[in-house]
Amino acid sequence: MAFTSTLYNPSDEDQGIIGIPFTDDWQFRRLEAITEGGHLVDPWRRRNVGSFHLSASEIIYRAERSIPKAPVPTVSAFTAWIYSLYHEDPVPESLKEGSDAEEDILEARRDWTSYSEFRHFRLSSWHQIHCGMGAPSSGDRQHTFLIPDLRVNGEPMRAIPDLAFRHEDTSDVILIEVKFSMAFIPLNLWPNVWAQLWAYSKIPVFASAPSLSAIGEVWGQNSGNWSKPDLSSPVYLRSSVKRDPRDAKFDRFFWRLFNLYSGSVDLQCF
Repeated sequence: MAFTSTLYNPSDEDQGIIGIPFTDDWQFRRLEAITEGGHLVDPWRRRNVGSFHLSASEIIYRAERSIPKAPVPTVSAFTAWIYSLYHEDPVPESLKEGSDAEEDILEARRDWTSYSEFRHFRLSSWHQIHCGMGAPSSGDRQHTFLIPDLRVNGEPMRAIPDLAFRHEDTSDVILIEVKFSMAFIPLNLWPNVWAQLWAYSKIPVFASAPSLSAIGEVWGQNSGNWSKPDLSSPVYLRSSVKRDPRDAKFDRFFWRLFNLYSGSVDLQCF
């Protein structure tokens, strides 16, 4: 069902609204949201006040009962398996609620992730070291990485992150996973987003950084039944969440899921 609320009609001048390309200083404000947790407002107010509806233990429980017979050594396959553990849950605020404009959203992702200004932070100390979105253009660096520490049947996982940046002074690295969705957004986003970023954090060139941050971004398209009359940009940043992929609890959780996925765990030992 389309979202047609008239209770909240933000404008491009409102604090925390970040749209491309018509919000003033949108690049600076996006970078501020990424690096400093700057104030950000979802124009559609479809962000939940709580965390993802399943606990870590419930996700592990489901994973133990859904181990793939033929796991594929790619990060995309690993995260698709994690998504499969919960995507059919009959939860009112599930990802399915954002599917009305699925084709439009996919088109928006193709269009705006190919926009050069989306893939660089101009006039800042953060320089792109990888771009895995869309067709590479001048100044983009695109690679397919192997992850020696994450192996499936002896074969290292293959990965193509969305965006990676390195700070020119500190050599710190930020990894950004970009999603386009009109679904309700949990405060801590969705497990498959963090699974991707966790796996990318194991790529040697990123893992060696003094500091490593994982950023999940969710963008929405201002069109059709979702359009807001006082917003002039085609797409808006709805959520930007930062986590430390080296956090011990975070790391243990995704190692556990990866070991189940790859068949590295003997369940009879548990």
